[in-house]
Amino acid sequence: TSLMGVEVKSGQTLASDMVRSLQTWRRHTATGGARPVALICGGTGGFQRWGVQVVGWRELAAVV
Repeated sequence: TSLMGVEVKSGQTLASDMVRSLQTWRRHTATGGARPVALICGGTGGFQRWGVQVVGWRELAAVV
């Protein structure tokens, strides 16, 4: 088993400050390599931005 940082935001429009806490979490837990992090948002689709996997809530099953 491994840790994965996940944060949920209700907004549909992605802003850089939405992933700041995930980036901080990854820095503090990254012993032996970067930890995966994901932002679940109110939008749709899935993509990578600022080193964070961004996924719409309807695609949540693909992440966990």
